[in-house]
Amino acid sequence: MKKIVVSILVYSFAALALAQQNFVVSDIKVTGLQRISAGALFNLLPIRVGDEFDSAESGEVIRELYKSGFFKNIELATEGTVLKVDVLEYPSISRIEFFGNKLIKEEALREALGDNDFVEGRVFKPNVLEQVEQELKRQYLNQGKYNAQVGTEVTDLPRNRVSVKLHVKEGPTAKIKKINIIGNTYFSDKMLLDEFESTDSIPFWRFWGSEDQYSREKVSGDLETLTSFYQDQGFLDFNIVSNQVSISPEKDGIFLTVNIEEGERYKVS
Repeated sequence: MKKIVVSILVYSFAALALAQQNFVVSDIKVTGLQRISAGALFNLLPIRVGDEFDSAESGEVIRELYKSGFFKNIELATEGTVLKVDVLEYPSISRIEFFGNKLIKEEALREALGDNDFVEGRVFKPNVLEQVEQELKRQYLNQGKYNAQVGTEVTDLPRNRVSVKLHVKEGPTAKIKKINIIGNTYFSDKMLLDEFESTDSIPFWRFWGSEDQYSREKVSGDLETLTSFYQDQGFLDFNIVSNQVSISPEKDGIFLTVNIEEGERYKVS
């Protein structure tokens, strides 16, 4: 029996390892399947019983199987006119658990991970864990949690499954330290802030957070409030050119710079 053992990085060399004449495949035998059905694997194979098998095709066979994302190792072998395929599947994710999350509900975190195809029942690949951690950190960054930490714990389970525990340390929420408004000539910074403070809405500089806590995803809404204020004063061409956020070295303070163009002031007679 002639055998090829390959990894995802070297499957292109598989054809070189089969020193055999071409033959018509009389049977295809598959071993190593646990979660994936034989029918699903046969649908992935680019060769069928009755096809002529060329040793140069071994690379294509392995490549097609790897493309499915189900397998972390594949071995091809020939015994007479029988093609043998031995696979090692990636485990499946049996359950995902969250610990330490208070600000962001579990449902929202699961939805974020689902966008990265990291959900219960799907294939588990260890190299995806870093992406998972970064995605969860991004969710907390959007809430002003710049010191949030995420750790993962993976436990092997029977029947080629794993459980994944995600431990979150949210840390303090960054607070607004200073706001600079650049480009205002009709109104001073103090006048703008005082004007917003006197409205029924939440003050502009608080960004809908308690105790001046910063939430990135809500900045755009408050900038719209600034735009509405100017337009109510007759500045119909008012424009926010840009806004930049900088973070203190300790990641607990936010400094916001808003660049504006007031435009011409119109009066209705």
